[in-house]
Amino acid sequence: MAVLDDTVWTIGPFLVQTRWIALFAGGLVGWALYRWVYARFLGITPDALGDLLISTVLAYLLAWKLSPALFDPGLLRTPAALLMTSGGDRGGWVGGIAAALVAWRQCRKHRLPLLAALSAALFVVLPALALASLLVVRYGTPTTLPWGIAVEGGQLAYHPVHLYRAAVFGAAWLLLHSRRTHLPAWPPVRDAVLLVIAGWFAVSLVEPIVAPVFGLSRSQWTLLAAALALAAVDAWHGRKTRRQAPRQEQRPTAKQGEQAP
Repeated sequence: MAVLDDTVWTIGPFLVQTRWIALFAGGLVGWALYRWVYARFLGITPDALGDLLISTVLAYLLAWKLSPALFDPGLLRTPAALLMTSGGDRGGWVGGIAAALVAWRQCRKHRLPLLAALSAALFVVLPALALASLLVVRYGTPTTLPWGIAVEGGQLAYHPVHLYRAAVFGAAWLLLHSRRTHLPAWPPVRDAVLLVIAGWFAVSLVEPIVAPVFGLSRSQWTLLAAALALAAVDAWHGRKTRRQAPRQEQRPTAKQGEQAP
């Protein structure tokens, strides 16, 4: 099913990666699924979710594209060179911070609970990533496994990383789908995100590492940071739930005491 290479297309003064085209196509599918299947379970209107997602994606792309100017201010003197420069891995961090801030602001604007907004976003993002992974060919290290794919008739077969990633995102999506009637709730969201992090890290082990940092790639360090953040949020949520439990148990007792003679 993969039809694109992970390359860059030049459109006028802009550099457009083919994976962005695949993500756009996957996003349309994910949006249609949310609109017609999942919106009624979460109670967030497609218009509110669309405003949230579009603003977040635009914030990420703009911050990622302009991020080289933060590390090399000289690029501001030649705007054309800035347009031709990729944000790279460091730009991904800048874009992620900008996207998180904009997403938080949009949730406050539409008065959306963060957990419900995250659940709704996952129902759009996970199918989009699964489809985009299928469309963009990406190979890993050589393998002798029977499902390895040879490139252009070569003797060596390679891990089909794009298929592995599609399986990870698809499994997380199916997990959420199976628990859709219980959303919004933290355990299903936590399990789906944990599955993505663990699965993506496992897939990265069969990818060649370029410019390792202490033996790990930048994406692996990013996934480890995401795992730590997820653990911190899970601990905070568990502590908050334990604090609320005694209060909920005391309310009926107080009412019974008032009715007593």
